[in-house]
This record gives sequence, C-alpha cells and structure tokens, in this order.
Amino acid sequence: MMRNLFLAVALLSFVIGCKKEEETAYTDTHALVGTGDQAYRSDCLECHKEYSYAGTVWDSIGGSPIANVKVVIKAVGGSDSLVLETDSFGNFYTDATLSSEEFEAYVDCGLVRRMPMNPTYGGCNECHRPGGSASSVLTCR
Repeated sequence: MMRNLFLAVALLSFVIGCKKEEETAYTDTHALVGTGDQAYRSDCLECHKEYSYAGTVWDSIGGSPIANVKVVIKAVGGSDSLVLETDSFGNFYTDATLSSEEFEAYVDCGLVRRMPMNPTYGGCNECHRPGGSASSVLTCR
C-alpha cells in the first residue's frame, strides 16, 4: 500500500512538473527590467560580465529588434574573427575573445555595414543607444 502511494505521488509530481514546463514559454526578461525596453538600450556588458561582445540590432531607428542578422567581429591586425547571429530578440553575444583588443565590426542584413572606426570595447550598446556617442542604434537600414 505504501509503495503504491509513493509511486502515485512520484508520478503525479512528474506529470505536474512536465505540464508546468510545457506551459512556460521563454520570455525575454529585458522587457521586464525597468520600463519597456530599457535594458535593450543599455550596455549589455554592465550586467552580462560573462560576455566579451554583446549588443542589439534593430530593423530601423525607432523600430524593433531584428532576428537572424549576422554580426562579424574581426581582430585588427589578426586573422581571427567571430560571426554571431542575433536571436529572436535581436540580441547577439559571446564570451569568445580575439587576439587583438582593437576590432572591426560589421552588421550583415543583406547589405554589409562596417563601423567607420575600430572600437576596443565589446559592449556595443554603450555607444549604439539613444544618448550614446554613436550616431544611432545598430540598424539594418
């Protein structure tokens, strides 16, 4: 009797656990920080210390984050490079490093856009945000 009760409780716990997992959809927690998309417009590396390069690509200034965009980061004076792709929330990130602190950066949305300078810091949204030193957010247009 106790064995059957134990098995029933174990099975019920398993079923409840699976059901809860199926019902829980992935949520981008950036929208939950502060108000609206505040975290999207902040330096990713302020919170994500584990990353070496990170940012968000938008479809246009004032538009929406865009998925499946290639971001290429290439070491200046070296042959190594990283090819990242934005996720469904427009974010790209990696903990990989390059042989040079200075790097070239490209956004490839069908039309390749290269940064006019070679940065040395991988928190792209530090400059590519409203009020940042870049002319705009990272966009495909």
